[in-house]
Amino acid sequence: MKINEFMNKLDDLVILIRPSDYIFVYANEWQSKHNNPFLILNPKKEGLFEFEDWSECRRLPFDRLRGVLNLVGEFRGTPVDERFPEKKYRLRWIDDKDEDCNYLYKHGNWWSITSNELAPAFTEKELQRLKINNPKFAPAIDAMKEEVKDD
Repeated sequence: MKINEFMNKLDDLVILIRPSDYIFVYANEWQSKHNNPFLILNPKKEGLFEFEDWSECRRLPFDRLRGVLNLVGEFRGTPVDERFPEKKYRLRWIDDKDEDCNYLYKHGNWWSITSNELAPAFTEKELQRLKINNPKFAPAIDAMKEEVKDD
C-alpha cells in the first residue's frame, strides 16, 4: 500500500496530522488540540511504530479502532521502499524568449519540445534506460532532469 492511499483511508477513521516524516494519529478533535496522539507512525521505519498509547484511544468506537488497526497492519506489511510513490522527472530544455519552460518529449523516432502540461514524466528506470541507449547524452540527461511535483 502506498502512503497516499494509507493516509486517505486512515483519514476517514481518525484525525491525522503529518507535520514532517511522522504521522500523528488522534482519536478525536480534543486530543489533536491537546497534542495527545495514541499513535505516532514513521512510514520510513520497517516496524512503523514510533509511539503508541492505547489508553488514549478509549473514546474511539470499536469498529473505527479495528479499521485503524487493519490499515496499520496492511501498511506495516508493505516493504518500506514500496510505501512511497516512485519519483517522476521531466527533461527540462532551454526556456523560450517569454521565459516559459520547455521540456523534451519523444514522438516516434523524433525528439521535440513542449510545454509543461504536455511533457511526459519519466521514472528513474526509464531515464537509466535512456542513458544506456544514448551514452553520449547521459550527462545532459542528468543535467536536464527535473522532478515533477504534484500540486
